[in-house]
Amino acid sequence: MPRRYLRQELEVRAGENTIYVYNKHGDLIREHKRSYTPKSWVVIPSDMPKEYKDYGYWNVPYFLSKAGNVGPNARTVIDAVVKKFQYPVQSFRSCFGILDLARRYSPAALEWCCHDALKAGRCNYTYIANTISSYCDPDPAPAVAKPTQPVTGKYADDDSRYTLEHLMQNQEVRHE
Repeated sequence: MPRRYLRQELEVRAGENTIYVYNKHGDLIREHKRSYTPKSWVVIPSDMPKEYKDYGYWNVPYFLSKAGNVGPNARTVIDAVVKKFQYPVQSFRSCFGILDLARRYSPAALEWCCHDALKAGRCNYTYIANTISSYCDPDPAPAVAKPTQPVTGKYADDDSRYTLEHLMQNQEVRHE
C-alpha cells in the first residue's frame, strides 16, 4: 500500500482471486491480485517507497561482487536469493545478512556453508544463519584454573541454607 495509508485503519476483504482494500469510510482504495504462494508478495512498483527504487549503492552487482570476494559458492547463493524475488530490491536485506555472516564468523566458514546450502537446495538467509556456526573452528578453550579440591562427582552446597530455622525465616519474610 502507498505510505499515505500508513497507520490508518483499513478494511481488507479477500476474494478468491483478488484482495480489496477499503478506507474507514468504505471507499475502495486498491485491488490486488491474490497470491496463495507462501512468501510470494504481489508488488505494485508505483507503491514502492522511493528509497527502494534506488537503494543507494545496494544493487545486484554490488552484492555479487561482495559475494565473489568470499568465493564462488557464496556468489551462487546470492544469485539464487536475488532470483527468488520478482524485484531484486526485495532480496537485498537477505543478501546483506548472508554476507554479514562472513564478518561475524569467517569468509571460509561462509563459503563452506554456502557450498552445503547449494547441495541441499536451501539458498536462504535462515538456513545459512542457522548452520554457519558448525563450520567455524571452535575457539581455543580458555585456561581454567585447576580446582583446589578433587572432583568427587557430588554437588557441594552450603547446608545451612536448608536448616529448618533458615527455611522458617524465609517463610516469615514472604508473608510479611
